Amino acid sequence: MLTTLLFTLLLNQTSPAPATHPAAKSAHAARLTAHPASKPAARPAVKSATKPAARPAVKSATKPAARPAVKSASKPAARPEPEKTGGRVISGTATKGTSAPVRLINARSPERVVEGKKPDKRKIRPAEEKRPQAVHFPPMGIYNIHRQEFASIRVYDETGHLRPRALEEFNRIARCLHTGVQLPMDYRLLTEVYQAWLHFGMPSVTLFSGCRQAPYATPGSRHNFGLALDFNFDGVPRREVIAYFLQRREKTAHGMGVGYYPNSYHVHVDVRDKNAFWVDLQQGGEKGTATVADPMRWFLEENTRRRQAETTPERMGKARPVTAALPAEATEGGEEGRPDENALQ
Repeated sequence: MLTTLLFTLLLNQTSPAPATHPAAKSAHAARLTAHPASKPAARPAVKSATKPAARPAVKSATKPAARPAVKSASKPAARPEPEKTGGRVISGTATKGTSAPVRLINARSPERVVEGKKPDKRKIRPAEEKRPQAVHFPPMGIYNIHRQEFASIRVYDETGHLRPRALEEFNRIARCLHTGVQLPMDYRLLTEVYQAWLHFGMPSVTLFSGCRQAPYATPGSRHNFGLALDFNFDGVPRREVIAYFLQRREKTAHGMGVGYYPNSYHVHVDVRDKNAFWVDLQQGGEKGTATVADPMRWFLEENTRRRQAETTPERMGKARPVTAALPAEATEGGEEGRPDENALQ
């Protein structure tokens, strides 16, 4: 019995494997197709069963389905486009779907009295008192009546020094009316006029002539060289201006020429080596000169003659005229005076 089993095992090991018939293969495949459950094809179903297929439904359940409606209500998508009817524009009102529409135009504010707060004294800063600052050398305004130009000239700076800019402005405003020539005017003219301007209370200065060139000035006139000025102070009698310069020239190191024109509108002031004074009775705008023989006496007696003329005009008609005009050669000074340079205007 034992030997039979050993023989059978040796026979099976040494014998070749039986060949599979094609018909058997097809039968085997047919069995596999007929029984799909036996194949591992059911594994995808198991895989899908392990993963919950209801997740999309859960996801949609967790997020409220009404959100898109709320979102559309909050956005201006719910606002309809303006509808034009009969020339009027009617626009809709966007409201939330969860609450009733509220029109702010109908909402009333609470009726209550609002009392003003009292200011905190600790936070109030007292206003600083503005004290007027003293200007030691205020600017002087000069108006050229023929050119209709105005210049505000600040003669001195804070330290009392003459400003070069002031001389430039003075030269420009005093240039020749007819030729446009601009000469460097003598700075002493500017300083003397400025001192007189301060003395009389800073009135307006009207300039008639500064630089004047031939043929609109005589060859010997000091207007040709920027040494003379014709001006007046508005509101100040010209006699007072003449009296001031007659006293002022005694205190200066340089000489001054002063000309009084009773029948005109200006006074003449120039700078020179020696003092000179004349009175010209020529009418304003006329050519020539009509100077008096004794200008100082004439000037001092002018007020006396005027008072006498106002009180007793008939007596003044019989009296000998004191204002007799003499030739220019016999006067102390003038625009066409003696050949001496100091006698030139």
